[in-house]
Amino acid sequence: MNTTARRAFFLGWTVLVSIFAAGSAFPAGDLQWEIQSLERDLTALEQRYTEKHPDVRALRQRIERLKKEAGEERAVREKPRPLQRAGESGGEGSAGPGSEPITAENLRVPIQVVDRSGLGFGAYPVSTVVPIPAGLDAETKAIRVVDALGRAVPAQFSALSGGWGDGGSSRYLAVTFLASAPPYRGEGSSGALFFLTVDRAAPPKTSPLVVQETPEAVTVVTGPLKFVIDRKGRNLLSGVWLDRDGSGRFEGDEAVVVPQTEIIPERIHGKKGGKAGAIVVVEEAGPLRAVIRTEVGGETIGRGDRGGVLTAWITAYAGLSLLEITTHHQQASPQGDRGPHSAPPDSALTFRLGLREPVTVTVGLGDGMYYRSERGPGMFLAQEGYDRFRLYDRPGGNHLRSGRRADGYLDVSGATHGVTAMVRHFAETWPNVIAVDAENTLRVPTGSKRMGRRTALTGRAAGGAGTPSRETAEIFTVKEIQLFFHGPRTAPEAFRRLCALFDTPPEAFSPVWSALSPASVQ
Repeated sequence: MNTTARRAFFLGWTVLVSIFAAGSAFPAGDLQWEIQSLERDLTALEQRYTEKHPDVRALRQRIERLKKEAGEERAVREKPRPLQRAGESGGEGSAGPGSEPITAENLRVPIQVVDRSGLGFGAYPVSTVVPIPAGLDAETKAIRVVDALGRAVPAQFSALSGGWGDGGSSRYLAVTFLASAPPYRGEGSSGALFFLTVDRAAPPKTSPLVVQETPEAVTVVTGPLKFVIDRKGRNLLSGVWLDRDGSGRFEGDEAVVVPQTEIIPERIHGKKGGKAGAIVVVEEAGPLRAVIRTEVGGETIGRGDRGGVLTAWITAYAGLSLLEITTHHQQASPQGDRGPHSAPPDSALTFRLGLREPVTVTVGLGDGMYYRSERGPGMFLAQEGYDRFRLYDRPGGNHLRSGRRADGYLDVSGATHGVTAMVRHFAETWPNVIAVDAENTLRVPTGSKRMGRRTALTGRAAGGAGTPSRETAEIFTVKEIQLFFHGPRTAPEAFRRLCALFDTPPEAFSPVWSALSPASVQ
């Protein structure tokens, strides 16, 4: 037997051994990967043998069998299953003879969660919409989200109006839950699998999230975090406490944000702020998520005799020590109607921090790099263009660093606790600024004259006119901010991971969504 024949012989035996070993070596979820691997082996064999060679035929049969198994597996996972009330059968949209209608007792809707940050995450809020049988939308107390091992995870549900299917027998349910998923590794990453089920025998769901309203303030406790919004003052957050020892009590030395935090500066354009107080509305207070809306208006954020409104939505989650804040400017036009304006007024969220010395500041500089230093006179991170940022020790102060695209986070930490401010899409929505001064006041601008100039330039470039379109102006009047409250000695890697997750949120979807869509129900 010559050298070529020996190599072909051993290659054939190697492939055959791998064929029979593959049945137990690969989990069911990796069938596609196995098929692709064997197809590469088949190509190598076909270069040496004819199609009638026994090794080639065996490998072809193995590949065909795996493709059939993969197809059956996909069909089971994605098979359209018309949703019905218990006892219904036949008719339009029925499952057909011998099929089992989906009821509360056998409901098991898969929800797949995929990380898009590339870093993975744990216990992070995700949201999606799933189909359920009509009638279950009134039984949200019995609905659960469980992981692949059957363990319940914190979740919140909201039935959406409308129905479809056989006489409106199906509904849509908005689902928000805390999920964990492995890092995204490119095409083919499966993420983590969860299931929507019904368990009437389970004990009542408990939640550490508490929302209390009084005429003076709204107080929210998430478990590790407590914050207060003053109805009568000019504060966005008049106080934030972090329960560092887990005692359930928020002591004075656990205050991270202390009073005198203002939603806007005392004076704007030489005028003292207008109407005192703010409109505070509890928009949502569920077991997992609370949403509080605040509005500050009048001359406070206006120009001349044109007032406006700055609206901020604060979202908190049960068991988490982070807050999401979305701000939106509505600037009154000369005609008096409220809407986006080409030059939003200067305004900022400012937070006076109660930190013990020594105080350090950490700033994300992009690509995993960061700058850490003692606070000194402060720190001022400015994204001055899409591909240009500068770091100063104070506005107009000493230049410390430069680069292309900053991560958009700034952390201020003391001896006992700290807070990280993050701006979503910091580089993409330039100009952006995050700063802290020598007195531990954290500042995140929500609008500036520079933003107005950029909006006007965008309008001219797009349409040749000096006035931007309403759609363009609307983009630059919205800012998304996240505040992460933590204990001492938190590693910069944690800030980078959370910032990446905030920039690129995970995806949550049901693999049966298309199969159960109204268009597929006949």
